Amino acid sequence: MFAPTVKLMFPMFEPLNRP
Repeated sequence: MFAPTVKLMFPMFEPLNRP
């Protein structure tokens, strides 16, 4: 997914993106 984008918009979603 858009790791850098999502991390900026949803910082708390960071662990969700990482497998």
